Amino acid sequence: MDILNNDKKIQKRNVTPGNAAAFSLVELLLVVTIIGIILALVIPKASRAKIDSQFSLIRQNCNEISMKIVTYAEELASTQRPSTSFTIKDILYTDITGDEETTFTSKKLVDKYTGNQDFDVVENCFSGENSLKNPFNGTNYFSYINNDISIPSRKTGLVYFMAGKSPRAMDYLEFYLLITDAVGEGKAGKWYGNMDMTPGAMRHGIFVAKLYDDQEYGGVELDSEVILERSPDYISSSGKVEIFSK
Repeated sequence: MDILNNDKKIQKRNVTPGNAAAFSLVELLLVVTIIGIILALVIPKASRAKIDSQFSLIRQNCNEISMKIVTYAEELASTQRPSTSFTIKDILYTDITGDEETTFTSKKLVDKYTGNQDFDVVENCFSGENSLKNPFNGTNYFSYINNDISIPSRKTGLVYFMAGKSPRAMDYLEFYLLITDAVGEGKAGKWYGNMDMTPGAMRHGIFVAKLYDDQEYGGVELDSEVILERSPDYISSSGKVEIFSK
């Protein structure tokens, strides 16, 4: 009986609440390592998800900008005299200088970022205050901050307006908006996703319009229509808008 009592006393002395709850150094290091691994896996994915959501917002903004680009060109074309026949393609694709017959002058919009001052005419098509901003720098898309001389720019989220021959109909020009991607320190600029300025890759951009290219400066259009389509990333709508009846 005395031996059993002594064993219980020894156990009580060796097993204290403090000892039972304590972690060894190895166990603490193991926990810290596991937490570090989890954070290393989760943080990059969370950061990428945030960046993807920002580019998704830019694509939505580009959809609105594309409609205003066409609106601007349509309205300007409607102001000309019957003696001239500048089309939407002419207004977007070439510089138009005023003369005795031409009632307006305009700077081409292709091959420029929306931050270029020539895009001020497009910004004026927005009713009220334009709230479209580059989520990567928080500035209005028509601000000079969203302009650059490099193509593609190293700045993230810039929108560039381009045109190229339609691969399916060489008599037409297709107009797209391209977006610049995020790049690392010291690396060259690049386009977001699979976008590029080549005929095939430009179709990964945001579609603006498909216009007949008569290759004449204000000449008579044999086919005076603009084919409007929406990017497949958005609700599809297509139709034809007559510019001039010959």
